[in-house]
Amino acid sequence: MLPLYSAISQAQLGRASKGAAQALLAEAYLTYGNQLALKGKAVTTEYQNAILYADSVINSKQYALLPNYGDLFEINKEAGAYTEVIFGVHA
Repeated sequence: MLPLYSAISQAQLGRASKGAAQALLAEAYLTYGNQLALKGKAVTTEYQNAILYADSVINSKQYALLPNYGDLFEINKEAGAYTEVIFGVHA
């Protein structure tokens, strides 16, 4: 039920988005799967879910890597850097 990143206005930057929730789910499934694997248990479902949610973020076309990594830390380029940030707090 969360909005896509592109539907969030400038005034609401930092608000939770669908992509952020999916990215966190992918990370949670991956972490849980790794913990199960360390205990010698089957992890196929957890890894498949991690792939499903990570692919959802990638295929949404809402996020893209910046050509220059250093631009993430340039205050003058802050607005343009948000296309790479999946989950962040806007101050």
